[in-house]
Amino acid sequence: MDHKSIALALHALTPGAQWTLSGNDLSGLTWLDQVYTQPTLDQINAAILAYVDPTIQATIDAKNTSLAADARLNALLTILSL
Repeated sequence: MDHKSIALALHALTPGAQWTLSGNDLSGLTWLDQVYTQPTLDQINAAILAYVDPTIQATIDAKNTSLAADARLNALLTILSL
């Protein structure tokens, strides 16, 4: 993990949330937001993986039967276009 990856993951998971990050790991994260709860380590890691490899999230979405058909189709198109 690095500072940029953590920051991108936090922005994706909690848009507009207030926090500070010192250094390159989560030990430097100070959660300041009153609206969002701090994401878990698993959530942050999943968001980082989705950023690094968009096919991971697209594959998860394509298999998620609770998503609307058009969302699943978009996920499949994402996988096919990469």
